[in-house]
Amino acid sequence: MRLLLDLGNTRLKWAWSPGEGLVGAGHATHRNHGLPAALTELLRDSAVPDEVRVANVAGPAAGKLVAEAVFARFGFSPVFARSRAAAYGLKNGYREPAQLGVDRWLAMCAAWRKRPGPLCVVDAGTAVTLDVIAADGTHSGGLIFPGVALMVAALRQETGDLDQFAGPGFSPEMPTICAADRDALGTDTADAIRLGVARACVALVADSLARLNSKAGAAQLVITGGDGAQFARLLDAPAAYDPDLVLEGLALDPACYEVV
Repeated sequence: MRLLLDLGNTRLKWAWSPGEGLVGAGHATHRNHGLPAALTELLRDSAVPDEVRVANVAGPAAGKLVAEAVFARFGFSPVFARSRAAAYGLKNGYREPAQLGVDRWLAMCAAWRKRPGPLCVVDAGTAVTLDVIAADGTHSGGLIFPGVALMVAALRQETGDLDQFAGPGFSPEMPTICAADRDALGTDTADAIRLGVARACVALVADSLARLNSKAGAAQLVITGGDGAQFARLLDAPAAYDPDLVLEGLALDPACYEVV
């Protein structure tokens, strides 16, 4: 049994891999708070795994905390994944393959293994990443842009009146979005911000998908990440929502990624 940890910018996600599929999935916020208590409890209460694998995009300090906690509990160090040049017929499109965020690479590997063919893989988290895969498995490249929470935070930091009118209880987290919000306009400041930032993100995804389809035929849209389900509701195009795509990639044969 392997323990898989996906250490993102805001959330730490985990799951166990018994060989096929994932079990015991969970998540907790970690940003600026060190290790979340939920991970400490998980490590304390779990049996000793055969291996601990980590996908870390939260920076060296966060990775060090996780590595120290794993070693203190189990007596061995976790392995950290890193993007590589190719795997399973999927070819990394970066000039320097290791510089591609490992979460993006793992999500692409998992999506490609499940749905080989033209793909648009979107991870809607703190930042939103979009990656395009051609029919032959070539990663054409991608986009990175601020997610909903970052856009809201920028508005609140740089525009005093908007923050004032949105109200002290306004949250940067994406609230529930329904299909009717595709065409809705805000009738108060909080709604205008909520709809504006969500639809800005989704519009870029929709535009990228349309451009891909015009060049390569019908591509499958696969969405993951904390805001992924909300994005799917706002898009007119069909989308497969897979919340644990990075963990699924981490569960694959380590030959699909480099270990550091």
